[in-house]
Amino acid sequence: MAIMERHMFSGANTPTGFFSYFDHIIPAQTAYHIYCIKGGPGVGKSTFMKKIAGDMTARGKIVEYIHCSSDPGSLDGIVLPQSGIALIDGTAPHIIDPKYPGAVDEIINLGQFWDDRAIMKHRDSIISCFSEISAQFSRAYSYLAAAGNIRADIVKTRMRGVDERKLDDISNDIIGAEFSNTTAASMRPGLRKMFATAITPDGLVGHIDTLISGCGKVYVLQGESGCGSEIILDDIARQALKCGLYAEAFYCPMDPDGKIEHLLVPELGLAVCTSNTYHAVAPVGTDMIELGTADCVKIQNEKNIFNLLLDNALNELGKAKGLHDELEENYVPNMNFNAVEEYRQATVEKILAAISD
Repeated sequence: MAIMERHMFSGANTPTGFFSYFDHIIPAQTAYHIYCIKGGPGVGKSTFMKKIAGDMTARGKIVEYIHCSSDPGSLDGIVLPQSGIALIDGTAPHIIDPKYPGAVDEIINLGQFWDDRAIMKHRDSIISCFSEISAQFSRAYSYLAAAGNIRADIVKTRMRGVDERKLDDISNDIIGAEFSNTTAASMRPGLRKMFATAITPDGLVGHIDTLISGCGKVYVLQGESGCGSEIILDDIARQALKCGLYAEAFYCPMDPDGKIEHLLVPELGLAVCTSNTYHAVAPVGTDMIELGTADCVKIQNEKNIFNLLLDNALNELGKAKGLHDELEENYVPNMNFNAVEEYRQATVEKILAAISD
């Protein structure tokens, strides 16, 4: 059965703050049409996209769901990869404005459907709530920064015991088995960068199962951070690009621009994933490769500190989510959602017309 839904994150809460790969949701140069959705909290941006995604899935279209790391039940975007169409939340903290207005990009302003005068009555509450939310995120990122420092020390300690020749052998074995007869066939070579797992108010949330379920060959590197999985994944990513193939790299939110956690090469039906304490990958139908080593007492103690810091960060993100829910209460009663729904239906018709052209 064909996979109709793929789920992922394009932004993450990290030790350096909010980190965005929004430019990788869909390349503006090759996209057919991008809708940038604007509007405040509670105006229905996520619901707008979810309903359109449902409409498209019902019509047999593959949909990529881009989840929000600050509220994983909400969406930051959806992509129709077969058609080159995307709808993306263009508001903070990932502000997006049209790059090619009219030619590719179009703004959907849901703020046009709110009652300005009614919302103005809540001006002080709204400003105060935004300020409190910012403070909560700042505290969360402070905890994540401290956790990142602990993690870096753990990785450094573990790497001292890694057999680099073993890692090279694993890389060469996978590359030899999967790339030996490969020729450049991709219409869009390059590396797309996203997140399969995010640090959220609901804890660590991952969607790797929806990403690898359509792959014919799945390798799972079993081992904690610092056991060398990133070296193997970097080798395989370079090989994919060398072969002129399109690949998807899903990064670690604790090292968002340095450590690949999972790599997919769709044209080969290939996935190479890491599985550990924080994002387990089910072994069914996979080739398991054990990288782990026994941890010393020093690492065990540092892991306890890391987990405590991570728990504190999650708690602060939860408080920020609660405040955001309060903020939405200033907008929701003052929205004309009937008008939003009419606009959504018109947008669906516009998308369907574009798809059928």
